[in-house]
Amino acid sequence: MKILPWDFFLNTIIQETSNALVAEKLTPLTEGKFLQFIGLWFLMATVSGFSRSNYWSTKEFNERKNPCPFNFSAFMSKRRFDAINRELRFTSKAAPHYTDRIWEVREMIVAWNKHMASVFSPSWILCLDKSMSIWHNMFTCPGWVYCPRKPHPFGNEYHTVCCAKSGILTQIELVEGKDRPAEMEAPEFDNKGKTVGLLLRLLQPYFTSCRYVVLDSGFCVLKGIVELRKRGVFAG
Repeated sequence: MKILPWDFFLNTIIQETSNALVAEKLTPLTEGKFLQFIGLWFLMATVSGFSRSNYWSTKEFNERKNPCPFNFSAFMSKRRFDAINRELRFTSKAAPHYTDRIWEVREMIVAWNKHMASVFSPSWILCLDKSMSIWHNMFTCPGWVYCPRKPHPFGNEYHTVCCAKSGILTQIELVEGKDRPAEMEAPEFDNKGKTVGLLLRLLQPYFTSCRYVVLDSGFCVLKGIVELRKRGVFAG
């Protein structure tokens, strides 16, 4: 639980989801019920080949007719689970006046980065690279990309920083592409150039720490290495 920004879960995700449920004249969401909801998702992720409704099947377990190994009816009704899933909120901010397909998760990404910078101290060596979050349907995924070089080429692409010793992910930035609204302010350090600005934003928590960052050829540009060196971070 230490690596999760729990204040954000309590004050934003749980509170805003609860408000949405109350607006539907449903029971408010509590911290305990939210943890139960997350736990059921984790259990579903341990097996494959079943629809969501299979986990609430009233049929007796049978290896042929009803092979689903879990029955969640004793923990939460399917109606309640579906209601929480439908009304799940990740921001307390209202939608902007312009079109922004990613506005609902921006607050969560910022909260994650700030929290990890405050609670986790990585080793002396970091790795900055790209990571894919799998999603196959481009029409239901803002910021969707196709990256054929990746083992899982479809979904959201994130620029990420990880501790090279522990493998723990510490900073993320979503690749927005054409889905980034023109009305938004330019990202911090954008005046340094696209790649250099990205390096400075992701590694800002480690300025003056004398840490070393491993970069692939796509990020390892001379100007970026020089700018990081000015701020007390080594790269190569």
